[in-house]
Amino acid sequence: NITLRQLISLFRVEALTKPEVTSRSYLKAVASFEQFGDAHGIGDATVCNNVAAEWLVYMFVCGLSFKTSGYYLDVVAGLYNSAAKKHALPESPFKRIKTQRKTILQNALNAYSICSMNCSEYLIFAHPLSSQ
Repeated sequence: NITLRQLISLFRVEALTKPEVTSRSYLKAVASFEQFGDAHGIGDATVCNNVAAEWLVYMFVCGLSFKTSGYYLDVVAGLYNSAAKKHALPESPFKRIKTQRKTILQNALNAYSICSMNCSEYLIFAHPLSSQ
């Protein structure tokens, strides 16, 4: 199993192998993922399938557009796949989420009022992330 913090380190290394403009863009996505982990104190938790959906909702609630949050999700999913080729990583927690983005966000919006939420308090799935 791999922790969120370890995964972020792998993502940074992988992002830095890209051309400069791409690398900068990818590092923004990685920074967003890291901010999510820090905001919820889960940097040392084992990554599981919930983390991608929770991060997607977190980005949207924190003000990123659907397009930007989707782009960041795609970037991090790609970085995960690249890192998985070099390291023994479990199945990608991002794979399932990529096809369910709209449904996840719509369910979150239907369940809660965005206006009354603080993005640092909001998660739609059960914790701890260390459970598989």
